[in-house]
Amino acid sequence: MKRLILGGLLTCFLSAMQVAQAADPVQLRYKFTPGEKVTYRTITKTKQEVSVAGQEIANTIEITATATQDVERKTEDGQFRLKSTTKRVQVNSDFGQAGGKYKFDSEDLEHEGGSVLSEVLNPVFESLAGLEVTFTVSDIGEVRDVSGYEEAMKAMLQGNPAGIGIGGGASNDAFKSNVSDGMPQLPKDAVKAGDTWVVPYELVMKGLGTFSGKRTYTLDKVEEKDGHQVATVTMDLEMEGTIEIKKDPAKVTGTFEVTDSDAKYLLDLETGRITSSEMNFSIDGDLKTEVNNQTIPTEIHQEQSVSTQQIPNAE
Repeated sequence: MKRLILGGLLTCFLSAMQVAQAADPVQLRYKFTPGEKVTYRTITKTKQEVSVAGQEIANTIEITATATQDVERKTEDGQFRLKSTTKRVQVNSDFGQAGGKYKFDSEDLEHEGGSVLSEVLNPVFESLAGLEVTFTVSDIGEVRDVSGYEEAMKAMLQGNPAGIGIGGGASNDAFKSNVSDGMPQLPKDAVKAGDTWVVPYELVMKGLGTFSGKRTYTLDKVEEKDGHQVATVTMDLEMEGTIEIKKDPAKVTGTFEVTDSDAKYLLDLETGRITSSEMNFSIDGDLKTEVNNQTIPTEIHQEQSVSTQQIPNAE
């Protein structure tokens, strides 16, 4: 009987220790080693429903992008200089009555042409494939000193302003926001499960509009996976914006907001890298198009999912 009691007490003690250890604050940090390279594959799926003057239009687009991140060096102020290189872009889309189906693969020797969509989109995705962007990032994910993105996008958009939506606004700030989507900004102080931290969201996308809000992150848990301690971080996005797009003879203005969002990141505490992430957003917009002295009301509902996975580096 004594052995049973002692065994039960020991089990309770060990369980209590595990709970206490799990609740201990942890320091979340990214780790970058000069010369290191990691590869990520991101799949972005977008489903959009548009109501134009009562006419319903639906379209879908799926973009798969494979990119590497090379750690070039550590800067004098303790930051890290990274180079992101897009290796491959694949697109599968259906714009319905508005344009039909469109496919693209940067590894194809020839790309489909002869349509309005191919004339607009081919130059965009050809520019994105092979795109090299360098930026400085801290060990908590603060991004600055972006170079290469805005220059490449401006060159792509010359004579092709309709591609600005796919091109992400053609600004370095837009690239910073893209990095933050996949590499959330971490708290400066140690946190424990249940703790939250807030990062303001402010973005001006040239030729598109302005966006503001906040990202609220939560440390959900820390657990062992494959011999590594892995932190699960969740994120809720609150964001609204105004749109103003001018392309003679039309002008599009209006507002939209994120009506639903959820995101989850897995951060390997040993390697200091995001190993995978899942993000889902719903966006609703109320727009109007002014053309030839007519005002055409437009309502947009968009659902988007973004899945990123770290994959083995190609030989």
